Amino acid sequence: MIVMKFGGSSVANAERIRHVASIIQAYQKERPVVVLSAMGDTTDHLLEAADLAVRGTVDCEKIEKLHRDTAKELGVTVSAIEDLLEELKTLLTGISMLRELTRRTRDYLVSFGERMSVRMMAAFLTQQGTKAKFYDAWDIGMVSDSNYMSAELLDEVWENIPKALSDYRDQKTDEIPIVTGFIAKDKNGIITTLGRGGSDLSATMIGAAMKADEIQTWKDVDGIMTTDPRVVPEARPVPEVTYEEAQELAMFGAQVLHPRSMIPCRKTGTPVRVKNSYNIKSPGSLIVESHTGPRPPVTAITTVKNVTLIDIQSSRMLGASGFLAHIFNQFLKWEISIDVIATSEVSVSLT
Repeated sequence: MIVMKFGGSSVANAERIRHVASIIQAYQKERPVVVLSAMGDTTDHLLEAADLAVRGTVDCEKIEKLHRDTAKELGVTVSAIEDLLEELKTLLTGISMLRELTRRTRDYLVSFGERMSVRMMAAFLTQQGTKAKFYDAWDIGMVSDSNYMSAELLDEVWENIPKALSDYRDQKTDEIPIVTGFIAKDKNGIITTLGRGGSDLSATMIGAAMKADEIQTWKDVDGIMTTDPRVVPEARPVPEVTYEEAQELAMFGAQVLHPRSMIPCRKTGTPVRVKNSYNIKSPGSLIVESHTGPRPPVTAITTVKNVTLIDIQSSRMLGASGFLAHIFNQFLKWEISIDVIATSEVSVSLT
């Protein structure tokens, strides 16, 4: 079994959905579980619609047009998407009446993108003769805490997912699961979103819980590159990196998996492969626990732009207890993330 994750640009329109469907069909013998993001710019359009609703205007024309035009071009009738569009209108009407958008309501709102995406893909695969079934994340046991907009999955997910997908794992059904990324439900049945890297986290959680042979995340490059190919055209794919290296690269600007999404696969040692949806034959880059061959002197080079460096110097730091705590409490107060810290007896520098 493998897990295949496709981002929004991979399913942005009918042409891309056809292409992704062909990739899924090519890997059908490996019994894939597919994780999808919302189509193209749908999440942005949903947030735009929310902003309008807060000002009293209900308008979701962009979202309706994209999904109806795509369904028409694919030649599929997706009544489930029409039901969701009606539900979305009702939600936007409620927002327009209250003139308020809470974090909880925002999560409910943006969930429509992923939910419509999986229904579209499942319908098209079925039309093409490939058995598929869509699942909202909570259908397979994705339960989170109630930290809306940046929820964390609960430990029970490790047991829920194998139970929910046991028939597919045991080959009692051939319907390929098409699962929403990025979203979950809390203990009260309220929809939550998993924050940055949420779709990647959904995929790695499913792969780790199911003890998949491999988790594949499909992007628009041939894997993890030695550096940014937009800056250095001679950049080439890195065949193999460790989880630790991939996390460091991601933290410092490389377009790899989000660091938090690697936590589940590190627990189980499940390998992650970064592949190119525009170049299926490319082997991509494999992320593993440790190198299987000689470790290169330099794996890759990345950069971070718009970094703010703060340097604090004070003789009162010398031998004082709690001085740094007072400083970092200010960053906590304003919810500012710190990347790198360097300290001495009388100074602290951070970015």
